[in-house]
Amino acid sequence: MKSQQLFKKYPIAISAGAAFIIFAALAIFRSGSAGDLRAELSSREVDASRLSENLHNAQRLPAQLDEMDSLTKHIAERLSSPNDVANNQQYFYKLEADSGVKLSDLHQIAAPAKSAKVKYTQYSVLIYAVSVQGDFAHQLAFLRNLESGARLSAITNAAIGFPPSSKAGEDLGPGAMLQMTLTVQLLCTP
Repeated sequence: MKSQQLFKKYPIAISAGAAFIIFAALAIFRSGSAGDLRAELSSREVDASRLSENLHNAQRLPAQLDEMDSLTKHIAERLSSPNDVANNQQYFYKLEADSGVKLSDLHQIAAPAKSAKVKYTQYSVLIYAVSVQGDFAHQLAFLRNLESGARLSAITNAAIGFPPSSKAGEDLGPGAMLQMTLTVQLLCTP
């Protein structure tokens, strides 16, 4: 009875107090789920951004695939064949003729067994020991031709000096004869 009398006496205050308690309980309940909702919203925004980027990038995929196919074909044309020994050696003789050096030694070195640290995983290599003689300008031309040649190659070791046949006190001018020894890897088909 007392509660009914209190309600009749202070109806607005009691209604406001009850509403405050209900809203406070709802706020406490919502505040716990608001953090979860914010986290889910940011996760969904990241996913939407990624999907939007993927859709944008997917428009260029056919052109990129054509370009990759073209590059792969270009690489395949520049690979050496491990079974074609004559053509592989002829490549070095052509470089000799084009650059003006004298090829004093050319022989294939057995490739070491593949280890855990393989540099070229998809391709194998043919290793050649190459010695050339000529003046500095011709040797640079040989290196330039090797670098930009028809075959994919890498120089793994290089030394340059005077040939063993040179005499002490010889003229060491601009046209002095030098000997360059290289270890060259030709990238070849697997």
